[in-house]
Amino acid sequence: MNDNITLLYATYTILVVPSGGAMLLFVTKRQRLQHQPRWLLPLLAAEFLLVSGIGVVTVVGWGLHGNAEPGDLFPCLVADSMMMAMLMIVGWSGWQAVRVSRLARPEISPAEQLDLAERTGMLQTAAWFQAGLPLLFVAPLAIPICVVMFVFIEGPASVRHAKRGHLLWLLAIAVRRQQPLPPLLDSFGESLSGEQAFSIWRFAGFLKRSRFRMSIHQLAERLQSGSSLPDALADCPRLLSRTTLVTIRVGHESDCLADSLEREARRHSQSAQQTDAVSGISMFFLYAAVVSLATISLCAFQVAFLAPRLKGVFDSFDFELPTITHNLIHASDMMASHMVLANTVMSLPCLLLILLGISWHWGLENMRIPWLTRRWPRLHTAGIFRSLSLALEGNRPIDQALSIQIEASQGPEVAARLERVRETVAAGNSGWAALRSERMINSREENVLECAQRLGNLPWALQLLANSAERRLHRRMLWVFQVARPVVIGTLGLLVAYFCIALFLPLLKLLSEQAQS
Repeated sequence: MNDNITLLYATYTILVVPSGGAMLLFVTKRQRLQHQPRWLLPLLAAEFLLVSGIGVVTVVGWGLHGNAEPGDLFPCLVADSMMMAMLMIVGWSGWQAVRVSRLARPEISPAEQLDLAERTGMLQTAAWFQAGLPLLFVAPLAIPICVVMFVFIEGPASVRHAKRGHLLWLLAIAVRRQQPLPPLLDSFGESLSGEQAFSIWRFAGFLKRSRFRMSIHQLAERLQSGSSLPDALADCPRLLSRTTLVTIRVGHESDCLADSLEREARRHSQSAQQTDAVSGISMFFLYAAVVSLATISLCAFQVAFLAPRLKGVFDSFDFELPTITHNLIHASDMMASHMVLANTVMSLPCLLLILLGISWHWGLENMRIPWLTRRWPRLHTAGIFRSLSLALEGNRPIDQALSIQIEASQGPEVAARLERVRETVAAGNSGWAALRSERMINSREENVLECAQRLGNLPWALQLLANSAERRLHRRMLWVFQVARPVVIGTLGLLVAYFCIALFLPLLKLLSEQAQS
């Protein structure tokens, strides 16, 4: 792969696509706020489609670079594949922007509003991906930074769960006894300021407590100004998770706010008791980050230092190298001559690891990734069950309970599914069958809910199924990460064994020939 193609690939990856992604992020943000001309998004969509079409035609016309050397055939193929992938993402973003611009009208139906919100979320996800493409060249360097950040983020995890539980219990007791919340919250915030920190772990926790304390005082100010508790909590998103905020809002709309607060407080207390298991999953990312860093360092040492010197030693003795050694030296030469492309390929698993760690820390139920929610809609099943249970306990019919859940829903994908279920219930059909058709519940849960509805204990059954769904999701994720740990160890072991065999087998062969002579 010649220097011109390498420069073109790097320029496209570092400048062209990220610039388009940044522009798309800016436009979609203003699109949500309705602060942009209606022609701006179609213009950007046309530019994306034009760039993608010309790029695809160019890559297909180039083919595999017929004028390239035979040894460059594989790097050219990899570069073409990655270029085609980026161009397809750009083209998809342009087409999606066209559909969003067609839906963005002053007056649209509720179903079209949900569709617009979902497509806008998908478009923003693609824009973030494009804007983050330069990370492909620095992802290995970001791993040590992520390890340090992990220490400061995951260190006070148990403290964070405990603080949220204490806040929820305070709110639940105050609402139950009809006590004024602002003075209680101010006193609670002041009680957090007296804690000292001496070690690095306590220092990290102290920083979080300071931020938490500021959010507590902000919540008290919102309530003092006349805001309702769900609105005030929504203005302070650092205090509680989005799932908890949805449950509290549903409880407020169903006139059972105290019950919703008590249930969330109890759930946080149970989550705090499972800190060891959660920390085990979190420690996996730290372990995998260290292993990935060691693997990348080993490959870099082999490519830059060890392989060239051993190749010179082997060439001086003029004997035939084993096939495994020849392949390793050839791969090292290829990586050294195509460092830009090799760095990009090696950065992909690092980026995947970083994204998984961020997703786990943020909470899968709090993520607003359209493709993730569309692929696994049962991630939100537990929260939906709890919200429906609260609404039904407030003597609301099922369709009205679904309407409350739709209004308070944290994502347009979930809201769109629930809207289709609500329409089915309003038409006189079974809502549980509709939920199963939307893949939000399974057949066993459907049978349980139908039986509970006939027996008149539907809220209890919904709460029971919510707890069961949450435990099942946690067990599956724990099992996945427990299985992933030996896979990571085995992969690193195989790589080290391959390097040792490939580099020391010629030495053994050379010593054997010298001994025989």
